[in-house]
Amino acid sequence: MRAPRARAGGNPRRAADARASVCYSFAMKTIGIDFGTKRLGVAASDPDGRVAFAVVDGTKSLRAQFADIFERHSPKAIVVGNPLSLSGESGPMSDKAAKFAVKMQGWFGVPVLLWDERMTSVQAQQGLPPGAKKGERDVASAVLILQSWLDARRAESEMDDDPV
Repeated sequence: MRAPRARAGGNPRRAADARASVCYSFAMKTIGIDFGTKRLGVAASDPDGRVAFAVVDGTKSLRAQFADIFERHSPKAIVVGNPLSLSGESGPMSDKAAKFAVKMQGWFGVPVLLWDERMTSVQAQQGLPPGAKKGERDVASAVLILQSWLDARRAESEMDDDPV
């Protein structure tokens, strides 16, 4: 699921192309977040920025949880799932995700991007065993969001390197 646009920190209403707003090196550790008002799913990439994996967080405050995650993983960027409608329009949850992204950038000072997360919860649920908890779905969604962003970034990098 690739978003045609991504937002970087700053004004949550201002959309910007992720490539224009932030320069990314191919090999960098990134955190992915499935944003929700009740729960968050968190994923991290390997140091080379190729594979996303689940991150289990504790019962601390949100900021304390992310401080622990940042200490353990030292990410260079954060990708927050942007819950667009199926038609690609933003709505109230997308606006909340954008405000959350701005908050994260203020807390940790790394680039924060919104990435299209349409259908990731459905895909995550399909990949889990029956009876899985909602929190497990949120973490699986975060992995899907981050892996989608990593794959798209790698594909763009390969296209830029193609001597056509």
